[in-house]
Amino acid sequence: MSTAGKFWTDHVDPFVGMAVLIVAMALWFGEIRQDWYASLPCRLTVVFRNGDGVDAREVMRCERAGLSGEGEMRALGQQIGAQMVGERTLDFCAPSVEYSGGDIEAESDGSIYRHFTVALRLRKLPAAINDLALDEVLVWRPPFDTEPVRETRA
Repeated sequence: MSTAGKFWTDHVDPFVGMAVLIVAMALWFGEIRQDWYASLPCRLTVVFRNGDGVDAREVMRCERAGLSGEGEMRALGQQIGAQMVGERTLDFCAPSVEYSGGDIEAESDGSIYRHFTVALRLRKLPAAINDLALDEVLVWRPPFDTEPVRETRA
């Protein structure tokens, strides 16, 4: 056997074989992690602000509502807001919807979920909260079996 052939067989071939094995395992573990991430339940916090820019203040918030998929955040946010104030629709600025999140969080009972946030800017306060004080925010929290409550902003 030639020197080059022996070098290939003794040194390069095992190295290439191990490198291929390591890359394949890394891809496999990455795929498993991605599948696990995608299988986690999702929760959505919806924030409603009134005003523009620095003057915008939070007026309503629904925390950690169930979410079946990332694609429905805006529609579910609108529906939650309407339900919170008992109105059919909300007057909000559609181009200024902000999305964030997807972070993995854990409940106190150990259950894990992905948490998203959608923020909508209201053009006009709904009639049900027209008298909302400047230091108040309407909040709705799980298990959602009671009506939203007015809380003093911290």
